[in-house]
Amino acid sequence: GLNLLEGFGTGVETFVDGFLTIGAVATDFLGMDGISQWLTDRVENDAVGQFFDAQYESGALQWINENSKFQYDSTAAAVFKGIGTAGAYMALTGLTGKLPGVNGLTNIVSKVPKVGKYIAPGVAEAATTFIGTLGFSTSNNLQDGDDIRTASGKGAKVAALAAAADLTAEGVINVATPFVTFFG
Repeated sequence: GLNLLEGFGTGVETFVDGFLTIGAVATDFLGMDGISQWLTDRVENDAVGQFFDAQYESGALQWINENSKFQYDSTAAAVFKGIGTAGAYMALTGLTGKLPGVNGLTNIVSKVPKVGKYIAPGVAEAATTFIGTLGFSTSNNLQDGDDIRTASGKGAKVAALAAAADLTAEGVINVATPFVTFFG
């Protein structure tokens, strides 16, 4: 259960990191170095991971870790953490869909001839994926020593691919559903 909570926290943190990345890059381009560095430091820091690692290694969760059937860094724990992260993204998708830009984009996409009605329902999910992946990837790139421009550039490429995969999957599911229902 704690790994689900850690995963949920990680999902929320990467989503927030995505917005902080956008702010860090914007303030960097505007020459607001102090603000950009402060935001960059927040993105680079893995607060949720550090908190749980410390608790499992020598804090309040040490006893649970020592007496559990699997350790906090095991494959099983990673699976539960992944499920928690997915849960956070699902919860955040509802919020993302309410953002004016995303809502407007959904309306525009829905009007695209032949395909719009199939992929429009996935715009909020793709936006959530983009923002979260941007935060996650940029954070990792910063931890590897990249500056904010390089880290976010690499992060944006990964995020765009992930969002495109979400939209493609949404389209395939929405096209296939009537056939499955008809033949099912």
